[in-house]
Amino acid sequence: MFFTLGLFIDMTDYMVQRQILLDKSESEHFSRDIILTKTEQSADLKLNSLRNLILGEDPSLVTGLYYEKYQKLKESKLYEALIQMPKPAVHHLHITAGAPVEYLIRLTYYDYVYYNDRTGLFKVSKKGISEEGYQKTVTLRKYWGKAADFDAYLREKILLSRKDGCCQESHPIWMNFQPKFMLTLELYNYFEFFEKILFKVCKIFIKQNVFIIELRHIFGMMFDDDGAKLTVEQELDIYHRVLNKIQRDYPLF
Repeated sequence: MFFTLGLFIDMTDYMVQRQILLDKSESEHFSRDIILTKTEQSADLKLNSLRNLILGEDPSLVTGLYYEKYQKLKESKLYEALIQMPKPAVHHLHITAGAPVEYLIRLTYYDYVYYNDRTGLFKVSKKGISEEGYQKTVTLRKYWGKAADFDAYLREKILLSRKDGCCQESHPIWMNFQPKFMLTLELYNYFEFFEKILFKVCKIFIKQNVFIIELRHIFGMMFDDDGAKLTVEQELDIYHRVLNKIQRDYPLF
């Protein structure tokens, strides 16, 4: 009896202290002074109902592996609503991981993109690549017979598959990222492609009603047709050109 009473007292004290922390956290939350309008309250109720609907259909959606839940979540009414909603900003976006895989594959249709199956690397140059093992991707497509088959091969090389990402909770997953980034390094950093990719990424976010993007960028990686590195000023010029082009149609971006 004494042990039970002691445990009850300890739990009571715990709940009191817990509530104090919760109240403090609530008082310091960034949204503490926001008062929702009737329209916003209705939207909040609608989103909650959509969330409860998919959880009612499959309570396991909040558990398990990302790859097992992704498709069902993306096909839900809640995802459709969230896509249409305006968002304040996207933070910490690495541009070298922002382009859709299909867009990267489309870049390999240019006549001056080369691939080396042995090293697993792309190279880009309008003046040609003399290094051993590199062949034009347009030529490789002819060897494969069907362009779609070669595209599927590249897609598998570029994507981080479920097999590669089977250890989401442990450090080894990062070992699988490095070859992916090295593979597409020149596709991203060839100056003409970088400008195309940057524009494409911005348009994708605009389609999802995102108008502020915090991009992470490493200067000194971009190169021109001679293989020379661009200066910081030249790299910034690319950003300014893309921004000016987009703001003609989307001045709030």
